[in-house]
Formats: sequence, C-alpha cells, structure tokens
Amino acid sequence: MISTYRRHNPLSRYVKDMTDSNLGFRLSWRPYDGKIMLQGDPKDLSFVTAATEVLALELPPVLGSVSRPGLTILGLGPSEWLIVTPEGEEVSLMHCLHGRMAQEICSLIDVSDAYTVVTFTGPRVKEVLSAGCAIDLHARFFPAGKVARTLFARIPAVLHKASDHIYDVYVSRSYADYLLAWVINLKLS
Repeated sequence: MISTYRRHNPLSRYVKDMTDSNLGFRLSWRPYDGKIMLQGDPKDLSFVTAATEVLALELPPVLGSVSRPGLTILGLGPSEWLIVTPEGEEVSLMHCLHGRMAQEICSLIDVSDAYTVVTFTGPRVKEVLSAGCAIDLHARFFPAGKVARTLFARIPAVLHKASDHIYDVYVSRSYADYLLAWVINLKLS
C-alpha cells in the first residue's frame, strides 16, 4: 500500500472541474478515492456474511451497485466487486476486511492508486458518453446504479451511473491524460 504523502493523481495538474457550456456537460475528478478489489464466491454463505458484516451493505449483483454514505460497491463480475471509499478510509476498511475474512477464501487488493475516477454531469452527458462507448444509456436500459465494463474512447473503463445525471468513469491512471484530452477535443453536432 502506498503512503498517501507520495500519491500523485495524473490529472492533478489540471483544474479539478471543467465545464463546457457549448457541449452542455461538466467534468470533474476525485483524485484519491480509496478503492478495494474484493473477489470471492457469492454462493459461499460464510464469505457473503463476512463481507456484509464489515461493509454494512449486501454485495450487489453483477453490473449493479449499492451505496451508503461514505461507501459504494460496484458489482464488476460474478465474483468481483470494487469497493469505493473516501480518501484515506480504505486503509482501516482493508484492516477490518482482512480481520473478519481471514478464514474465507477470497482476495482483497488495495487498488486505490490504480484507477482515476472521472465524473460526468450535465444536460448532454448521455451524448458525450455515447460518443465514447457503444452502451445504450437510455434510462430503460441503463438505470441509476447500473455498472458496465466497456471500452470508452478506446480504453478499458468501468462506467457507473451514480444517479440520473451523474456518471462515474473509472480508468487506469495511465489513461487519465488521454481521456481528458479526448473529452477536450470532442465535437458534438
């Protein structure tokens, strides 16, 4: 686990919030959210119970999410979840998970510094996101709480619809600059 004093977000040299009134969207990023990758068997009652006790939330289904103040869990696959916390809280959560799940067959990895989270909001946010991925973002097919792994602007990403007009895009930190450049150069009709 890297010490927080050494953390560097690839987008930190830019203004933390960008608005493009011509395109009708706003872009921002959360530089140091805590992120923990949890893997385990969802059919193992002992594993699920242990995770639920520590997280105070049930694990979401595949491509779904659940949240409470200070914690969001994204269901990335049949046996994989991404737990997102505010900055610095991942360390204590990781200790709690390790302590409670020591006897479980599971994997816990702190991936806080591996991903950058870019948040898109605004009246034309669906158009902006649709220019970058092939997912149908209509509310009927992609409701609030939905998660998808996809290629976004030709890079691997996790797309999470946090609420009706807020989308979080999780990308590898090595692609963060590219994603920002792609958005800045985006032309919508």
